[in-house]
Amino acid sequence: MPIDSQIDVILKAQKILLSTHRNSDGDGIGSLAALYGALKNLNKQVWFAPVDEVPKRYSYMLENVDTCLNPDEIKPDLLIILDTNQGELCNPLYKNCISQNCKVLFIDHHVDDSKPHPLVFRIVKLEAASTGEIVFDVIKKMNVPMNDFIAAALYSSLTFDTQAFKLVKNSSRSHFIAGELAGYKINTEGIQRALFAHWTPDKMLFLSELIHSAKYMSNNSIVGLTVSLKQLEKYKLEGDDVNDIVDMFTLIPTVKFAYFIRQASDSEYKISFRSAGYDYAYKVAIKLGGGGHKSSSGTWLKADGFTMLEEKIKTELRLIKLLD
Repeated sequence: MPIDSQIDVILKAQKILLSTHRNSDGDGIGSLAALYGALKNLNKQVWFAPVDEVPKRYSYMLENVDTCLNPDEIKPDLLIILDTNQGELCNPLYKNCISQNCKVLFIDHHVDDSKPHPLVFRIVKLEAASTGEIVFDVIKKMNVPMNDFIAAALYSSLTFDTQAFKLVKNSSRSHFIAGELAGYKINTEGIQRALFAHWTPDKMLFLSELIHSAKYMSNNSIVGLTVSLKQLEKYKLEGDDVNDIVDMFTLIPTVKFAYFIRQASDSEYKISFRSAGYDYAYKVAIKLGGGGHKSSSGTWLKADGFTMLEEKIKTELRLIKLLD
């Protein structure tokens, strides 16, 4: 479906909920806040409906965003979900909206393997380095003028998902958009620090422990990392505080694939996959019920412990010939 058709879905709606995936990140929150500002400028009734608690480091983007904690009271015309095309990552919000015959629009830049649904619309651009890039285009298509609030949110989105413009999918587009946004009154250095300068002495000690416990396999081409709730509590860390650590291990020249299993509750685990220059991360994630980028993907699984999960990952690695 052409993008103009999806834009028309947005323009026809009056009461709109915005959301992003659980365990939200800077791209999801930044693109959401930018779209919120644009829709407000169109005199829409719009709210952010979180599916879980937003990590503190992204709160600066939500200072002027109205939040709805009881979406059933709103009875929206449209739910827009950003930075994922998997409705289950936004449940029960997604499921409830569908059951109430509310239209849902996904705006995302991840591989889309979903089945069609009469109430579901999608704007998916795999070539985009962030969801913020797509929202930038959506805002332009809606003829909403840029302002400082929208520019700061979009710049945050781009900065986060490209890791400060290091991962731009061999395209100049992220830099082009950032250059336009930087012309507004935004604190680019402040945004960088808000997103990335959250290391503490406790996190450094945690990293030291993780380095010593890392498991290297297949001539150091694979590295496996695990972290328990007890470890997070020991070092006074939240889940979002450690999500970025796995990326550091892909800087080892021999590493082709890294996995990071983080315990989220007694029986649920968030697993992040990274691959350096290959699509192994996505291949493993999709087999385990997840998704994401070709080189940066993940999934959520229930299990009795790390051993079961690591065996599942190793099975998939053997199938793609990464592990003997």
